[in-house]
Amino acid sequence: MIHPKRWQRGNAYYKEENVYGVDFATEEYYLIIDAQVEGFKSYRDYESVLGINLENLNIEKTRCTCEDYRENNRRGTYICKHIEVTLLEAMEIMENTNRVEVLSNIH
Repeated sequence: MIHPKRWQRGNAYYKEENVYGVDFATEEYYLIIDAQVEGFKSYRDYESVLGINLENLNIEKTRCTCEDYRENNRRGTYICKHIEVTLLEAMEIMENTNRVEVLSNIH
């Protein structure tokens, strides 16, 4: 579960369009979403990855290069603000694009 303050910061990132290079891939029965997120204060880019189990639609894999993730991840499923904004951006892409087109371009 994501902390409410992290959720607010992630939403601020999302509104400022700090996510780019969103890529979709499949790995076994996972949809892997990978993106770059521009840091807010440091202007550093972070790589954010999440894996959604396509059988139960749970987020079961996460990874981010930020310090918050490194300090708080215990089971590979921690959701920092960069992972949150990656998910929000991916959802927007799926909503605004023909889903068949997006899914057919997955590698």
